Amino acid sequence: MRRSIVFAVAFVALSLGSLSFAAAGGGCMPPSGTTEGKGVEVKVANCSFIPTIIHAPVGAKVTWFNGDYLPHAINGLGWNASVPGMPTNPGTNVSQTFAQPGIYPYMCYVHPGMAGIVVVGDVALNPNADGGLTTPPVANVPAAPIAAAASKALTPSVATAATAVEMPIVIALILAAGAAGYVFASLRRYRWLDGALGIRRRHGVHAR
Repeated sequence: MRRSIVFAVAFVALSLGSLSFAAAGGGCMPPSGTTEGKGVEVKVANCSFIPTIIHAPVGAKVTWFNGDYLPHAINGLGWNASVPGMPTNPGTNVSQTFAQPGIYPYMCYVHPGMAGIVVVGDVALNPNADGGLTTPPVANVPAAPIAAAASKALTPSVATAATAVEMPIVIALILAAGAAGYVFASLRRYRWLDGALGIRRRHGVHAR
């Protein structure tokens, strides 16, 4: 049976698109590797999201707690893609409610290369008897959005109920979205001033 750790690969794809910009990310180099878990809490530490891939139920309110020594921002790729995003200073937290099932990639706009994924609802991979993982039947993935703003382009294609979701296509599209976000981030790097997020420009820093 086909073995596929899709979500881990998706995170790696997101990171690969941003490695060339990490040096410009304000002194934060995310560690390699991913973690995966279930729940509604993500800890920000050591320039990484823990777990990097979190599985949450539909309607869950996911909270990011910044336990790092640096300020960070949570920017959805295609969903909640506001600039500068949801900022978190050390010791603070931000939350987001996910009302629809789907795959929601996000990154720290302040530090390109720092990314994670929220998997909402029953779109997780199914374990096999031999320990491998396979994608679920399309029937179990009711129009799962991958970034609500681009749901039509990013929703896995449907053939029959017995057909597996074409996750490699999804991964490629997530990579494209992530790369675009990181390129934009490299052009407009952020800095905190007295607890407020600002933008560094040629003639100084302007608070947002």
